[in-house]
Amino acid sequence: MIFVSYLSNVYEFNGWQSFLISLGYILIALTLNLAGISSVGGVSTILSIVTLLPFAIYVASGFVSSELDFSRWIQTDMDGDGDWDLALYLSVLVWCTCAYEYAGFLCGDVHNPARTFPMAMCTVVFMMIGTYLLPLSITVATTHDLSTITDGSYPDLAANLGNGEWMSWMMIVGGLASTMGTYITYLHTSSTMLQSLSEQGLAPAIFNSFPQLKAPVAGMLFFTVTTAVLVNFEFSVLIQVESFLYCIHAIILCSCLPRLRLREPDMERPFTLPFGLVGAFLLPLFPILIGLALIASIFAESWMEAVIAIGVTLLGVIIYFCIQFKPWRFVLCCASWRNS
Repeated sequence: MIFVSYLSNVYEFNGWQSFLISLGYILIALTLNLAGISSVGGVSTILSIVTLLPFAIYVASGFVSSELDFSRWIQTDMDGDGDWDLALYLSVLVWCTCAYEYAGFLCGDVHNPARTFPMAMCTVVFMMIGTYLLPLSITVATTHDLSTITDGSYPDLAANLGNGEWMSWMMIVGGLASTMGTYITYLHTSSTMLQSLSEQGLAPAIFNSFPQLKAPVAGMLFFTVTTAVLVNFEFSVLIQVESFLYCIHAIILCSCLPRLRLREPDMERPFTLPFGLVGAFLLPLFPILIGLALIASIFAESWMEAVIAIGVTLLGVIIYFCIQFKPWRFVLCCASWRNS
């Protein structure tokens, strides 16, 4: 959807055109993933460079722009509209900074992960802060009306800095590369996660089909189809539902840390948290509180997103119990006993 919003700066698309462009974008990502992890890594590196370069130029141009006014950073109501959608605000923050734990599913493809992963995670956190904070700071300091800042509006904002239309085109290319790189990585990590769960009997066995292939094909096809359906919904709805589900996932994940420390104190662990048992309880507390705050804000702001997220959650619980307890076997046994 954001991919199409960037292209909309060049041409206004109708509903069917937007869907077909989104579908082509999804199929390109699927093709690259089917080529294997090496293709994903190489393409992601190139797309990262193409993404960051226009934003670096944008930030540098903003600092020398005549529109720059640092006093706007402390203004709280620049357009006279004091409404604040807390649920959407928290959802965007979570969406922008989540899913670091998914990198763990790629440990088998990383050389010396015990050393590489901590270094990579620390580096990525600082890069993430810089790539979001610097462009956003320049945008606020150079924009008179914050209501003009919407999905995919960076090309227009870049053009307003007065450096010519070439900069607007650079931002369009950077935005397209950013969304493509993000989705390619998401498709691979999520499909690999689903395959891993299937191998452990925690997801349907179909997601472990074609084990002889280098890529988790079944998972990729599943996420390709679901993404093609979801692109028809509004971005604000999708991001709140996704953040709701991710917070449930994060709360469960963080709750496992103290539980494992208590039940498996002698388990071999590649990384050690500080403060011992107290740290095992205190360190997960902060992300759990953030997750609960986001879930509460979504319930308070909009019931529709909350109902959709609860429905998807319950569907996942039902599928899990069906896999674990196989209720259809009980039904077949009852039918067999009745016929006999």
